[in-house]
Amino acid sequence: MAGAPPVAVRAQALEKSFGAARALRGATFEVARGEVFGLVGPNGAGKTTLLMVLAGLCRPDAGWAEVAGANVATEAARLHRLVGYMPEHFGIYDSMTASEYLSFYASCYRIPRRKIERAVGDLLAVVGLVPKRDTTVGGLSRGMRQRLCLARSLVHDPEVLLLDEPASGLDPRARAELLELVVALGEMGKTVVLASQILAELAEVCTSFGILHEGSMASYGTAEELLGPGADLEGLFLCLTEAASDQEADEGGSAEDPSGEPRECALQHVGRAQERGDLQEELQDGNRGEQRWRRP
Repeated sequence: MAGAPPVAVRAQALEKSFGAARALRGATFEVARGEVFGLVGPNGAGKTTLLMVLAGLCRPDAGWAEVAGANVATEAARLHRLVGYMPEHFGIYDSMTASEYLSFYASCYRIPRRKIERAVGDLLAVVGLVPKRDTTVGGLSRGMRQRLCLARSLVHDPEVLLLDEPASGLDPRARAELLELVVALGEMGKTVVLASQILAELAEVCTSFGILHEGSMASYGTAEELLGPGADLEGLFLCLTEAASDQEADEGGSAEDPSGEPRECALQHVGRAQERGDLQEELQDGNRGEQRWRRP
């Protein structure tokens, strides 16, 4: 489409299984450059697996993906220079100071020694930890350690950031501070993919969203495209995941119809429902416990 922004993340029909457990089921989506993309889904939806595939840490069984133009399966070295990944659970070195911790990771990325000190100072300033530069990592609060890990993912100045539940376990103030950092990074031109199951925090900071349900992307797009007037992310999430579950039940849980053609995605159903006004009517219903999506 003319005038459309460049795509920073593109995935097509990604599949990944661990033994008999199918974590990704044909996940397909795009993220435009400069977006803060909220990856929404409950526990077990496949969010962590998807981020690990995009980070080049987990090879897909089928399908393909590109991040900042690098193929996740065949261009690992290039990908790692372009992507910063912050896992939900990360290793720390308690005896290192905050500045030593960042310096160590900067050296791992082969940043020239003469540039490391300045880079570390800049990163500590970005995440608000300059006063703690000489404090050991073990002496930092959980919120400060989360910010330090965010700085670690930025140490090589990546184009794309993949953040897995970055605010998990934080108190409200620390969560707000971390999410403010995410917004600031988006304003600096970084593309951010932020996975969370806390819909309210994503709605506050993200410019686009993807709803992952049982390894498949039920829908994705900008806030305006997905939500529309009077709608909210929680209502959309409930409608789409219920629609996908109903569709699987009707089709016996198969990803294809008997002819072998891929089943119609929930987004197409939602598009037709929006044309009739049904979906918007239900999303505006104050009693979410009574929401039921009327299938075409």
